[in-house]
Amino acid sequence: MCRSALWVSSVKTQDQTCQPDTKDKISDKSRHYHLGRMSAHVGLLGILADHISQKARQDISDILTLQEKTDRQGGT
Repeated sequence: MCRSALWVSSVKTQDQTCQPDTKDKISDKSRHYHLGRMSAHVGLLGILADHISQKARQDISDILTLQEKTDRQGGT
């Protein structure tokens, strides 16, 4: 299966023949716009993933601290 893809009317479609049809080609300006938007989305996803991982680390730290306090007080 071919892995190349074409953007047609703002919808990503799979080109099964691996030979782009000239009428389906988009302009360089449009391609640049779409790549810029995708890059921005990837950047935002990276920021979100970093925030989630920091929150998870803090939650784990809080749980371990609470467990240590409970252990020192003779709890289970």
